[in-house]
Order: sequence, then C-alpha cells, then structure tokens
Amino acid sequence: MKEERRRGPFWAALALTALTAAFLLAVFSMLDSTELYEIYLWDSAKERSGWRYEILQDGELLPVEPGFADEWTAVLPGGDIQAIRMSRTMTERLSVNDNDAAYPILELEPYDSRVEVLLDGQLLAADVQGGQRDENGFLVLTERDRQAMLPEYRSVAVTMPEDYLGRTLTINVYYAQPRQDPVPPYPKLYIDQMRYASEVTASVPESAMLTVYALLTLLVLSVFALDARSGRPDWPMVLLALYFLLLFLDKAYNSTAGTLSVLYERMNLSFFTDLYIAPLFLYLALRFTGGKRIFLSASAAAWALYEAAVMYRAVRRGEVFMSLSYGGLGAYLLILLFGGAFLLEYVRRWRRSKDTRIPRSTALLTAAVAAGELIYGARQWGGGSLRDYVQVLLRSMVSELNGYPSFMPFVNFVMDICSVMAVLLLLWSFVRRTIRARETISVLSERSRLTLEGYERMLRAQEATNAVRHEMRHHMTALAGILRDGDAERASRYVAAVSSQLEQLPAGRYSPNMLVDAIAGSCLDQASAEGIAVEHSLSLPERLPIPDEELSVFLSNMLENALQACRRMEPGSERYIRVRMHLHENSLFISCVNSAADEQGERTDRRQHREDRRHGYGLEAMERIAEKYSSILAVDRRPGEFSVQSNLHLG
Repeated sequence: MKEERRRGPFWAALALTALTAAFLLAVFSMLDSTELYEIYLWDSAKERSGWRYEILQDGELLPVEPGFADEWTAVLPGGDIQAIRMSRTMTERLSVNDNDAAYPILELEPYDSRVEVLLDGQLLAADVQGGQRDENGFLVLTERDRQAMLPEYRSVAVTMPEDYLGRTLTINVYYAQPRQDPVPPYPKLYIDQMRYASEVTASVPESAMLTVYALLTLLVLSVFALDARSGRPDWPMVLLALYFLLLFLDKAYNSTAGTLSVLYERMNLSFFTDLYIAPLFLYLALRFTGGKRIFLSASAAAWALYEAAVMYRAVRRGEVFMSLSYGGLGAYLLILLFGGAFLLEYVRRWRRSKDTRIPRSTALLTAAVAAGELIYGARQWGGGSLRDYVQVLLRSMVSELNGYPSFMPFVNFVMDICSVMAVLLLLWSFVRRTIRARETISVLSERSRLTLEGYERMLRAQEATNAVRHEMRHHMTALAGILRDGDAERASRYVAAVSSQLEQLPAGRYSPNMLVDAIAGSCLDQASAEGIAVEHSLSLPERLPIPDEELSVFLSNMLENALQACRRMEPGSERYIRVRMHLHENSLFISCVNSAADEQGERTDRRQHREDRRHGYGLEAMERIAEKYSSILAVDRRPGEFSVQSNLHLG
C-alpha cells in the first residue's frame, strides 16, 4: 500500500506534465496555422482548376486539352504555338474575415513571354505593347515587338475588383518565338494580409525550435560542467553542444526572421549548410570502442574537413556546392557506415553474452521520438501529409526527389532522431547518476551512524567493565567472609550471581585501534549474538596513516555486507565471518571472508533487491578508496562463500 501511495502522486504529476505538453503543442499548432491561404490556380494530374485552353497556331485559334509531363507540370500540345488563351470562372472568395470585402491580388510569373489579364473582356493589366487586335482578340505583334521580348522571369501582379466572383478571368500569353509544348503560366490569388500572416505564422515554429536548440546547447554544457565538477568530465559532450550550437546558427540564418534581420546582411552562414551535423557524427563515433571508434572518428573528421574546404571555397567564389555531400551523399554514406558499425557491435555482444536485449524503455523512447519526427517532418516536407512524407523518405533513400538527387530528407530524419535520443539518454544517465549518488550518500550515512553507535557501545562497555573491576575487590572480600563461616552453599550461590553479571559484560576489544574496534565491535557483536561464527585478527597500531572517514567507510561497508550476506542464508546452515587486518610497513592488508547463499533464479523480493543495491554501493565506495591508495578491490564469489580483500598503500 505504501508503494502504491508513493506512485499515486508520481503518475498524477506525469499525467499533468503530459497534458500540459499536449496543450502547448496544440497552441503552437494553432499559432503555426492561418485560415488565410494563398490559392494556386493550377491544373495538375490530380486536380483541375477549371481552365479552358486555346492556342494560336498559324493564325488559327484551336481548343486543346493539357497533357502532364509529371504530377504537377502541365504542357499544351499543338506544334508551333504563337500564343495561348487561358480562361476560367472565378469562384474563390478571399477575405480577412467575413465582414471585410476582398480585394485579392492575382499574381503570375511568365517566362520568355508577355501576358494580358482580362476580366469579362475588360483589360486589367498587360506587360506587352500593341495597337491592333486580330479577329481572335489577340494583339497583333510586329517582329520588332517580338524581338523586344527577352527571355526572363517576371512577376505580374493585378489587383482584382471587388465584384470579381462569377466573372471570367482570361490570360493571353504571347511568345517571342513559336513554342513546342509550352508550359502555361498559372496564377495565384492572395491578399496582403495573407503574406503577413504567412510570415508571422512561419516564424512561430521557427522561433520555438530556435529556443529549443539554444536551451539544448546550454543544457548539455550544464551537464558537462556538473560532471566536470564531480571529477568525471565527459569531453564528447562538448561535441554534442557544438552540434546544437551550429544547428541553432544554421536555422537562425535561414529562418523567416533571420532573412529579414541584420544577421543575414552582415554574416554569411551558408557555410554551415549540412556541415552542422559533423560534430554529431564525431560524438556518435566516440561512443564506440576500440578500432571502430578510431575508424569512425577518422572518417567523420575527414568528411567534415573535406566538406568545410569545398563549401568555404564555393562561398568565397559564389559557386554552387559540387562536393561529395552534393544532395547529402557524404552524410548518407556516413549514416550507412555508422549503421554497419552498430550491427557489428550488436553481433559482437551477442557472441559474447548471447544477450543483446534492448531495454524496453529505450525501445519505447526511440519509437516515440521517431513518431514525433515523422509528424514534424510531415509538416516540413510533406505539406502535413504523413503518407506523402513517408514517400519522400523512401524516395530520398535511393536519391530520387522530384527528379533531383537528394538524400537530405532521410539524412535529416535519421540525424534528428540520433540527436534527440543522445540528449534524452544523456539526461537519463545524469538523473540516474544523481539518484544513485543520493542513495549512496544515504547508505553511507547509515553506515556512519552504525559506526558512531558502535563507538558509543564501546565507551559504555568500557565504563561497565571499569565498574565491575571496581566492585570485584568487594566481591572477593565478601566471598572470603562467607567461606570463613563455612557456608559453602551460600558461597556457591554468590559466585553464580557474580558470574552471571560478568557474562553480561560486552566482549573485549577487537583491536588496539579505537575506530577499528568500534566498527568491528558493532558488526561482529551482532553476528555473535545471532549465532554467526566470528574469527578475527585485527593486529593494528593505535593510529593508522589513513583518514578516519575513509577507514570507516571501507571497514563498515565490508563488515555490513558480510553480516547481511550471512543473514540471508537458510536457517541451520553454517554461517561465519572471518576478518583479518594488519599493517606491514606502509601497506594495510584488509580481508573479509563470509558465508553466502548460492544465488538461484530471479529474485523478486523488493527488500532483497534494496539490500543487493546497498551491497553494490558499498563495493563501489570501497573500490574508490582502493583506487585512491594505488590498489584494487579483489572480489571473489564462490559457491557458498564471498570474499573481499585489498592492500592499501598508505605511504
């Protein structure tokens, strides 16, 4: 019941945290969305927008149906086409809210052509000059007019009137030279508030992610600093922090706010494109051991240096990156290399221990992170469609993305999972170390308490012994008087009573060293009282060249573990504790051999589990002390017996 009561608040706090996280995600999702979308009036293989097409060929106007070069690209067949007429009925109503009238802007970007925009035959805009029109309504262009139509991209924007709904939009397209299978220049509808809304909403998730990257950088460095303070600096963590820092700089530089800020004007951080993942590769490489660690680290470093040189040169010259990482090939190859190394490590461990089970918590955490990355990636790459994003990932694995070689969606997906898992496992390890340290301190505090109690017991025993010695002379005088009177029976009763008092006195000192005697007396007296055979040889001087706190931790842990091991044995079995300590020159030899129960099967008792953990903490504390004094802690487990010994060099 106590365990259930303790778990109740924990699960309540966990549920509250999960609900809060879900609420924050929902708020960010709403901030990241707007009801004001740009509407693209395109015809695609999947969806038609209602366009009717006519082409001008050899002076004749012909109706045609579009064909599709791919999923999105429409082309108009018909040979040498001089002009195109596109027309449709406008049914899209755009407004900031239901009470505002809509004055949307129609925008299109023709290439190597000129356009006219008409609404019910009324000319709204034109970027081509001409005076007369032919019988089909097209402008009659002279050869000089056509020569002035240079091939270039342009943007034509037209403000639509308020009453555009239900009216026919017509776009006339003129080419400088007759075209074979031209691509129609489709327009889009928007209003100014749409652009502002899209920029604002686009900055919300970017700002949130930038905040996360900055916090992760500081978090990893904070954990590194705390570990360094405790004497266990994990230097590869600096690489993980560097990864998040470079990721922060790259995302900040390419964000909506970044491109409009002074950062974009004064600094050129395109150098970090795809290169920010190099520290993460190095961090992962250093998590391996042996030859794989050296090989993977060298491979990642060589790739990073090569890419840095090529990218720097390209940035200086204003060229396009044409290097090994073009399309993410270099990073993709490194991912395959690291995956192969992981499989080799997995096989090696399986051959060694026949047990390579991944902890359930780690597997569930990885699955949760992968699911989160799929949802996030669907918003970034797949337009919100999870199925489309999965298709993007699969295509990018074979370097085919919209006709261009690109491994980057797959690379980003894998590296994001690796980075998130690295941070989560790092934090989990830090929390476990912190909890373990607190439990160790608790155990050691309890051992110190037992040591103090043993010391107080020794003082009380010494006082009792001195009192008995003081009274012994009076007992002898009284006994002599009784014997002179010849009352043998009374003398016998008197001797029995005095002997009973002497038997109640504590045992004598175990060692001339007061601290050793106190600790040994506390544990060995309990062992003797519980029927455990005790053998001891603690030939030590009154003072030892080792701090009392270290000697106390070492000896109390050793004897307490031995006593607990004997208590766990079956009733009626042979139980014993044999302790030896002696000082030779500057070497302190310590040994303890005790009986122990044979471990059979899985232990499920919670109390037993807690005792086993305490046993482990005690051995860890003893190992640290042994290492400090240039020694090792020799632990030997045999059937029915457990032994610990060390030889501390105190000089």
